[in-house]
This record gives sequence, C-alpha cells and structure tokens, in this order.
Amino acid sequence: MDQSVSALIAIIGIIVGLAIAYGKAFGGYQTDITQAVIDAAKVPTRYRRLLNLVVGIAIATAFTLVGAAWMGQLELVPAGILAGVLASVEAGKVHDAEKMAPE
Repeated sequence: MDQSVSALIAIIGIIVGLAIAYGKAFGGYQTDITQAVIDAAKVPTRYRRLLNLVVGIAIATAFTLVGAAWMGQLELVPAGILAGVLASVEAGKVHDAEKMAPE
C-alpha cells in the first residue's frame, strides 16, 4: 500500500510540474494561436474557451509525444496531455481576461 501511495504522489507531482512548465513555456503562444483561429474563423464567443482547450491539448500532445519519444518514455504521454488540459484552463482564464480588459 505504501508503495502505491508513493507512486500516486510521484504521478501527481509529474503532472503538476508538467502543467506549470507547459503554462510558462507555451501559455502565451497558446492564447495567440487561439486568438488567430478565432479571428480567422469568426468563432462565436461562446466557443472561445473550448477552442482554447483544443489548441492547448494539441500543443501539449505534440510536445509531449516528441519529448517522450526522444526520452524513450512513452508512458509520460497521458501525463503530458493531462498537464496540457490543466494549463489550458489557466491559459483560457488569461485569454478571457485579456479580451475583457479595456484597451
């Protein structure tokens, strides 16, 4: 039991660490890419958060696949994708705040 708790804590730590790293490294790019898609496709406001999530998952998946394949640790891919989801939620909040701020 103690070993499984330690493994769970390690997995949670990996996911949180990846989410923080992803958010810091790619959060700005994600909001820019999302806004470009919104502008180009004239996406209604109600779909902005969903689009931000899709863009974030796509970026996180791509970088996680490349990094995990390079390290030979493909078991990290699900953790990277989940980290992308978590970071995308934060990027979506930042993106919404930027759009609501007076210019």
